[in-house]
Amino acid sequence: MIAKHAATSIGLTTYLALTFSPVHAMTGPDDDVTGSKWNDHFVVRAEENQSSETTEVSTGPPPASPWEYRLVEQRCSNSGANFCVAYACAEPDQVGYLVERRLGARPQDAWQPYDEVCVAPDGPEVTPGLILAEVRRVGLPSMSVEAPPETFVNYETVVYTDAESFTRTVNLLGFTVDIQATPSRFHWTYGDGTTETTTTAGRPYPATDITHTWTDAHRTYHPSVDVTYQIRYRVNNGDWQTLADTIRTQGPNTDVRIREATGMLTEMQ
Repeated sequence: MIAKHAATSIGLTTYLALTFSPVHAMTGPDDDVTGSKWNDHFVVRAEENQSSETTEVSTGPPPASPWEYRLVEQRCSNSGANFCVAYACAEPDQVGYLVERRLGARPQDAWQPYDEVCVAPDGPEVTPGLILAEVRRVGLPSMSVEAPPETFVNYETVVYTDAESFTRTVNLLGFTVDIQATPSRFHWTYGDGTTETTTTAGRPYPATDITHTWTDAHRTYHPSVDVTYQIRYRVNNGDWQTLADTIRTQGPNTDVRIREATGMLTEMQ
């Protein structure tokens, strides 16, 4: 006998990894698995982001997940009763799978039920939502304001940041995916209540691409810069595609002490 759980909502579900919710199927440690599919990490039930920009605080790559995941078509009991559990999707052209996981460091352990997912009959595909989730998982570098530790009040002080593109090659659902994130906008917060947005990162002095004038002396300000990345990707060396969404990383504060210049009269010889 096969018991099927019905999928009641699909929506904009895409297939991204490590955002699972607990499965409700009741199975034991002696249960058997049939119809095993992909053994890659999965991202399931991550809603497609429809906004044109998302904000993420980049703190570097997170630790790798200790879990490994797989999809199975059904799970059957070996306890003597002829009973199997499967998953039925609301959309007739989709195939339901049960998601199982186990600790990667303990391959001898039995796979445990974790979630359910619906995919196209020919298997998963790399979607923009999957790319966006993978970039968030990896993390993009934040940038800091480059400025002198001390400068003068009412003086046009040069500021800039060291902007570099970020590239990474990952394996997603069995596909080789090249990801490139390029800084496209820079939002400067100068610590004195003023902000500025530019499309360039500025350059060191003597260039004056980006400058700021602090008007209060004897104070330390904490400027920062947030960077918006434009992301493009290609699958299996195919054509490059650009995501509609961008990711914005928040940069750390930099300390700038404002001094007051003092005029001095000197005797000319």
